[in-house]
Amino acid sequence: MRLIGCTGLLALLLPSSVFAGTTLPKQNVVATAHPLATQAGIQAFKQGGNAFDAAATVALTIGVAEPVGSGIGGGGFFLQYLATQGYVVFTLDNHGSANRGFAFESIVHRQLGKAEMKDQMKGIEFLKTLSYVDTNRIGVNGWSFGGFMTTSLMTNFPKTFKVGVAGGPVIDWSYYEVMYGERYMDMPQENPEGYSKTSLLDKAGNLEGHLLLIHGTVDPTVVWQNSLMFINKCVKAGKQIDYFVYPGHEHNVRGYDRLHLDTKIFNYFQDYL
Repeated sequence: MRLIGCTGLLALLLPSSVFAGTTLPKQNVVATAHPLATQAGIQAFKQGGNAFDAAATVALTIGVAEPVGSGIGGGGFFLQYLATQGYVVFTLDNHGSANRGFAFESIVHRQLGKAEMKDQMKGIEFLKTLSYVDTNRIGVNGWSFGGFMTTSLMTNFPKTFKVGVAGGPVIDWSYYEVMYGERYMDMPQENPEGYSKTSLLDKAGNLEGHLLLIHGTVDPTVVWQNSLMFINKCVKAGKQIDYFVYPGHEHNVRGYDRLHLDTKIFNYFQDYL
């Protein structure tokens, strides 16, 4: 799901087995009776075409929107590339997404991540109803708020998510820029419980799968301390974690180096998912 610019993308990758004789849904269509039917979209392609191969391994990508965006139809070229490589791409606009009314958006106030994770897990329930999905191999990828959601899902639901790649991840909202952070969380002294519950620093010990954190060294939005503090917590908890930095890049990786980033993310899922 693409949010503002390229900074809010969160995708879950789920390699899944496709069984011969399975009746498959039409491309980009979900069961209309499902409660999330209006919020979910599926893309399923085989390399070189748009039909499933019974012998193929398919991956799933689930997208999560931050409180100001909508990801349906906004996956961009990278997710399209994943689809051509045999991944199923799934996106879901959770609470906080735009264009569904004030109540739908404002539920995330003072508790970023809570309602969003609940919605994403409803998406997982839907995926478990699809016979061609192997829910033992789910991966998640996101940047910025998507990086926060990636790390949140990996540490709050470690039995569900096998692999994650979190770019420019918010780890503790007290370290985030005031303009955005306090708009949705209020000031730390006004909402100490909310900041405490949404911080991922005390959840590093829950990590079980493969997690790659990526950060630009001069990120002025999600300052470098976020990922460094989480790495330190993982070390103290005896958890292995992968880390990569892009020297001189800010709150995303742009220009020619973007190819390097996309290749790194793709290879990580190829290696571990």
